[in-house]
Amino acid sequence: MTAPVARLLGMPDDAGATVEILTAVEGAVMAWVTGSGGTCPRCGTPLAMRDPVEANALSRCTRGPDAPLYVCSPCGTSEAFQQWVGILDHPSTWAHPPTATVGADVPATQ
Repeated sequence: MTAPVARLLGMPDDAGATVEILTAVEGAVMAWVTGSGGTCPRCGTPLAMRDPVEANALSRCTRGPDAPLYVCSPCGTSEAFQQWVGILDHPSTWAHPPTATVGADVPATQ
């Protein structure tokens, strides 16, 4: 955390350990807000995934016996709307398609 931010929070510039703690918290919050777990396999957006991977959206294409596959939150919302209207995209159309077995039971849309 920079000294101006510390002053804005009402802390003296030499707050020492408090500034270090707030710096760590600030970093964790920024990682959560901006994502830090890598590229979303569905949309291909870099740094869209949060860490741990379970903090992201579980893809609706991997419900059932498949290995769980997580996508970024906006893609999770998009999949929910697609499933609601009955046109869920097949994982083979994703920016970074998973292996052939994932989502095999999801019919491809035309």
